Amino acid sequence: MSRSTKPIVRNFLWGVASIALLWAGFLGVRSVIQADPFADFKPKPEDPSKAAVTMHDTKLRGYQDGKLVMMADSDKLEITRDRNIYRAEKIRNGMFKQDQKTVWSFVADKGVWQDQVKRLFLDRGIRAWNKDIDLKSDQLMYSNLTQDMVIPEGVKGKFYSGNIDAKKLNYNFKTEKWTIGKVVWVGTLAQNEEVPVQQPSPAKPWTLTSEGESFGEKGHLTLVKATAKNGEVEIRADKIEKFDPVDGRPEMLVASGNVRYFGQEANLMCDRVVVFRRERRAILEGKVNMLIKAEAERGLKVEPLQPMRPVVPDEITRKSGPAPKDSDELRSLENRRKYPVRVLADRIEYWYQKGQRRALATGSPQARQELPEGQWRMVWAPRAEWDGENERMKLLGKAKQRDVRATFSDGSTVKSETFTFSTARDVETWSATMVEAQGTVDEDEIPENPGGGSGTNPPRPLEGPIGWIATRPVRMA
Repeated sequence: MSRSTKPIVRNFLWGVASIALLWAGFLGVRSVIQADPFADFKPKPEDPSKAAVTMHDTKLRGYQDGKLVMMADSDKLEITRDRNIYRAEKIRNGMFKQDQKTVWSFVADKGVWQDQVKRLFLDRGIRAWNKDIDLKSDQLMYSNLTQDMVIPEGVKGKFYSGNIDAKKLNYNFKTEKWTIGKVVWVGTLAQNEEVPVQQPSPAKPWTLTSEGESFGEKGHLTLVKATAKNGEVEIRADKIEKFDPVDGRPEMLVASGNVRYFGQEANLMCDRVVVFRRERRAILEGKVNMLIKAEAERGLKVEPLQPMRPVVPDEITRKSGPAPKDSDELRSLENRRKYPVRVLADRIEYWYQKGQRRALATGSPQARQELPEGQWRMVWAPRAEWDGENERMKLLGKAKQRDVRATFSDGSTVKSETFTFSTARDVETWSATMVEAQGTVDEDEIPENPGGGSGTNPPRPLEGPIGWIATRPVRMA
């Protein structure tokens, strides 16, 4: 810094310091002038939250637009000077009303009523109930302006047709809409008709668990990432919805998204299940894979389900190997319940009312059964009909076409227009139309030479198309 500039800088700094001192002095003088010498002798402003009135064993009343909307009894009641805050202890006989009708009732250890905004806060020992709900919690907030009830953490008790244990609950008494966070619902589904594949008797309580936030409204409950089980059946799905009959809508249950069913006799997986309860009818659709368990392996077991890969008959025929030494298991129909069966279809419709049990499978259903020694049998049909009352299965193809196909591990094949067989235990009867079969015959099944005797050269085994079967319908029992 040059000598010529040093005086300028020094004078500037002194100027700034003088202005600061002048401002500080002004503030000090102002504080003295504005000071109240009698401040210590004047009454302090009263805390608006401090109780101005305290009463014991009293009644609390709340009004909105001149109408009584809330009432309760309490052991102790404190009222602030502005008459906005009412603090009550040991609350009993509490209720909210709309149009002279009780909307819901409550009791609690403590509560605060904010009169200006018509809002109630309850704390500890809470019970809230009406004809549809009976809930317990330690915290609850209710706005009478919107009729919204919020339970922020931990709620248990009756909720419509079951009992819930939920992380939180938001419920509107006017619209009857709600959201529930991570809920466990326990109750008896009406006559257990929601799950037609298997009916436990007597009815057992169901436990429905939702890992995500679930929601609902009057006549419609939706559980997200849900599981339903009752000890004999377990169902898992991305979403389970329960619809009550409202405004002409049928009463039904819908499970959708990655549906898994585990039962005593069968496990299955599909995209969607719709159950019409009053009609006693269920529709399974979207890559329906079913595992029918062997009799010796029946029982509830939750395990990974492997989808069956759809194949065509010609592909299976090309891969068929030589017949095993003992083919009795492969040829018999009596053992159909002895080994598991996998079924694949696009759609299965099932009627399960007693006396009317039947099922219809469409979308080129196919089934495969694994037997001992690497043996197996498969069947395909455009359509399959099951008569549950008469224990009869009918496979149907197009008219005058052999669309019903069966292939066996020994290379045998059967084609027909229709094929009907009994599903009853230990009954081996079947019938078919337009049958064409190809395969081999065991040595002991070779017919004797005409006129008796074996002759010099025994007859060759029957191979290739069995012509007489292809020419007429055949029935065997």
